[in-house]
Amino acid sequence: GVIGIGSFLFHTFATRWAAVADVAPIGIFMIGYLGYGLRRFARLGWLATLAGLALFLAAMGYADGVTCNGRACLNGSMAYLPALGALALIGIGLTAARHAAAGLVLSGAAIFAVSLTFRSLDRALCPATALFGRGVWGTHFLWHMCNATLLYLLLRAAIVHGMGPQRSHVEGR
Repeated sequence: GVIGIGSFLFHTFATRWAAVADVAPIGIFMIGYLGYGLRRFARLGWLATLAGLALFLAAMGYADGVTCNGRACLNGSMAYLPALGALALIGIGLTAARHAAAGLVLSGAAIFAVSLTFRSLDRALCPATALFGRGVWGTHFLWHMCNATLLYLLLRAAIVHGMGPQRSHVEGR
């Protein structure tokens, strides 16, 4: 809900504070969920989890600084590639371990790849999306729809398959 509110504020007001309201909840979710996934799904210890989070943050910082001809690459989507990579790697690892959350995490990675494609192509496709010669739709709304689906899949994986081996889903209520 907080991610949706932040996005609404940015798309409504388009100010510096609204941009922070947009990206901060997304960043917090990415870091929090990665830490959760490394601990609960991959069953890594705290030190390995912290190392994974540090590597992820470094990759995000690097990707965010990459430019193409002086502009943000992929319409600003480059900074999200480490998140896609983390989802794919964890999903592949969960598949190899035959973890029950593997399908949801891999589906999330696939949806996020589609989402990033829509976000990356939005500026280029925007002029071609006018309906009846009025209004331009672009593909940015599809980025939001795909991301809502991604959040659903990841939260479902956490709720249904995130319990430790000593507790079942029912006992954890």
